[in-house]
Amino acid sequence: MSKHSAGFVTDADCLASAVSSVLPVAREDSNRIAIVRTEAGVRILAAAETGKAHCFLAGEVGGNGRSWPLGLNAKYLCDALPAKGEVRITWGNVLEPVVLEAPEAPLTVVMPMTVEGFPFDAFDAQPEPEPQPAISDAGFRSMEPAEVSEDLSEDLAGALAAPEAQCEPEPAPSEVRSAEPPPPPARTPEPAVRHLSFVDKETRKEDVKRALAGFCDTIAAGASDATFDQFLSYAARFHRYSWRNCLLIAWQRPDAYFVAGYNRWRDLGRTVKRGSKAIWILAPSRYHKTVETNNGDTEEVEALFFRPVPVFADVDTEGDGPLPNFRPDLAETAHLLPALHNVAASWGVAVVRQACPGNGWSDGQRVNVHPGLAEGVAAQTLIHELAHHLLKHRDLAEKHGTDRALFEGEAEAVKVVVLRRFGVDTASNGAAYLRAHGAGADVVKRSASRIVQTAKQVIEALEGALAEPEAQPVAAG
Repeated sequence: MSKHSAGFVTDADCLASAVSSVLPVAREDSNRIAIVRTEAGVRILAAAETGKAHCFLAGEVGGNGRSWPLGLNAKYLCDALPAKGEVRITWGNVLEPVVLEAPEAPLTVVMPMTVEGFPFDAFDAQPEPEPQPAISDAGFRSMEPAEVSEDLSEDLAGALAAPEAQCEPEPAPSEVRSAEPPPPPARTPEPAVRHLSFVDKETRKEDVKRALAGFCDTIAAGASDATFDQFLSYAARFHRYSWRNCLLIAWQRPDAYFVAGYNRWRDLGRTVKRGSKAIWILAPSRYHKTVETNNGDTEEVEALFFRPVPVFADVDTEGDGPLPNFRPDLAETAHLLPALHNVAASWGVAVVRQACPGNGWSDGQRVNVHPGLAEGVAAQTLIHELAHHLLKHRDLAEKHGTDRALFEGEAEAVKVVVLRRFGVDTASNGAAYLRAHGAGADVVKRSASRIVQTAKQVIEALEGALAEPEAQPVAAG
């Protein structure tokens, strides 16, 4: 293990120098930096990736609070931290750990990396008073020298002084799912944690609407493809949820794998930690009211409305009750191919394998998959083309002449949601397709709804087909 002289870091200039000194091997556009607040203090994280070599930088100062993955430079990050406290820096890569240390440094974290990414259990090795939840590098965003938005600056600057609200013991109709996909790929950064307080019950509904509008504006403006990618991951994890709730969960708490109401967690043998922040989603409620009919009589009718309710993430719970296993048995897309053929047949869609430009096409009645594709790639292509079929893209193109980029973005997003539901790690470029179409916030909203509804249809049909004996994968002998 070699030593660097950057040593004990106590101010912004020192940290900025330390960051730049240990990350010269990475491409500038791949530098990543984040600040993560834990009960034990403020952890400063930076990472870089070039090929299969990973680097890691970490430090802590005293404090108490939450977590914000941010696209910031090191100078701004330190300027936003309080003057008191000392920062301890440690860096390492797959070949040689390098420690930036001082004799009296309060904390030490040595994080050698692997080609798979950050080890999930590495943070537990610290001498902290209480074990902390694992933090993955999926929370990092690209570090850019661009100016930080005004609201983000205020959020970070006031973070240490922000009081922790108590969790609200309100029941919510959310359920914990029994089988969830693995965490998002390490190469995919996630958006920052955003806590929606909704203190005023009279304005909660409008607050939720504004949060949804903010998500759609973010995607349309190209400010963060990570936000859209996180939405797709949540659509995979919570495919029985509405698209609005998938957006709200992704927007507020991208690091959660399960969500449930206060009482539901209690039933599962777990309790919500004191001071935890609620995730607000929309739950349907029914009520009866008396209305006047056309002939002057009155009758009682049932009306449906949606109200904001609090749920809590799995990482904000504690107790002996086990969490469901979110890792599915399936790991290769080739296993999905026979079941996908059964699904297509049940929908009256013929699947053919003929030579064609690209990987495949659909014409409304048939789906063609190139015969030269490996089974795993063929399965992915078939999902993509079935999405085109279900979304009726061919009919829409004939009637309205809609840009092909929009259709490709929707079909690609459906494919990503379905594959992630079954544990297959794949990148998403759906947001880029939508922007190529020139999609504004309204188009993003419509597409998000169509993507979730179509993915749900494919997932449920595929789950049914996989339950049939002939569709199950055969173990290698």
